[in-house]
Amino acid sequence: MEDELLEFIILPDATNGDNDSYRWTHGDTLIFLSLYETYRKKVGSLQIKSLKKMYEEISKELRLKTKKNISPGHCENRWKVLERAYKKYILNNNKTGSGRKDFEYADVMSNILGKKKNIHPEIVLSSETVDTTLIDNPEDINQNIATSSNDVKDQNSSNTSNVKVSKVTHPSRTKYNNRTLKCQLLKDIRLDRQRYYDKRHKQENQKIEEKLKKNNLLKERNDILRELVNRFPITNLFQD
Repeated sequence: MEDELLEFIILPDATNGDNDSYRWTHGDTLIFLSLYETYRKKVGSLQIKSLKKMYEEISKELRLKTKKNISPGHCENRWKVLERAYKKYILNNNKTGSGRKDFEYADVMSNILGKKKNIHPEIVLSSETVDTTLIDNPEDINQNIATSSNDVKDQNSSNTSNVKVSKVTHPSRTKYNNRTLKCQLLKDIRLDRQRYYDKRHKQENQKIEEKLKKNNLLKERNDILRELVNRFPITNLFQD
């Protein structure tokens, strides 16, 4: 009786500010589930950033389509009730020896929730009873068990071979590799140092060449001035 009531009414939730309960009809619920399936995929996008925004959008469309005052809180609580009822429906039908129950929104909820683990938990088989209706082909189980055991053997043999390889490695070879690495590093350092000195030597030579050019220009200028002085003595200029 309690489960049947939970499918149609919601309990007041103080967190969303809706203290009045709402009686959902079958038609209202189908419209709600259709909108929920559409908007749930958009949560996290620029249009709908959060679940709160999603329930607000669903509430707006429900009011337009049903002409009823359905708030976002009503929508959120309705989903919680449907999800809880669907979980009970799945768990009950997965139990061995129990009668199967019907849930009128099972197909729609299955499309929305898919194969979530919290909705479809893994089936644990007891040593006393096995529900053969949950197994499509019992031979597949034996084949999977054999395959798994072979995989474990291959993995163990691979691990063993890896251990043997690590034992074969000789310490002297490791020392040789370290020595080779050190020699290569020293060689690289020498090359870098030689490049640095070559570059510096080249720069010094360029400076010397520039100074020589400057000195030659100064010498030419002095020679020209000396020739002018010899041709036109200063005393002659004063006499004029």
